[in-house]
Parts: sequence; C-alpha cells; structure tokens
Amino acid sequence: MPYVQVESHKHLYRDLDSGAILNTDIEELKAYYAQVEIKNKEMEEKLKLENKVNKLEDDIGEIKMLLHSLIEMRKPDGN
Repeated sequence: MPYVQVESHKHLYRDLDSGAILNTDIEELKAYYAQVEIKNKEMEEKLKLENKVNKLEDDIGEIKMLLHSLIEMRKPDGN
C-alpha cells in the first residue's frame, strides 16, 4: 500500500491504491474518540431519562385508572 503525503498537510496521506485520505495525527484521533465517548454518554443519559419519563407516564395512567375505579365504587348507585 503506497502512501503519498498530501501537500501542505503534515498528518494527511493518500493511499494510492484506494484513494483514501488517512490522518496520522494521534492526538487528533484521541480527541475524536473523547468526543465520541462524551456523545455516547449523553445519548445513554438521554435514553435513561426518556425511559424514566415513559415509566412515570405509565404509573400516572395506572393511578388515574385506580382513582376512577375507587370513585365508581364509592358512588351509592354504582354509576
């Protein structure tokens, strides 16, 4: 796999077989992985919060249904 440095870009090389541009800057790669990790954690936290909200909505719906049932049972004529 022959590589040629891209003009005026110290860390960029072109793979002559595939035409791909490769970045050899390790610090930039580490920074990218750190950003990906942060985004993944944010997405995970968002999903957890969405699941909690959905659970709370379900619980509230169940409580409302039980309250309606109690009210119906307390009515003198059952209606």
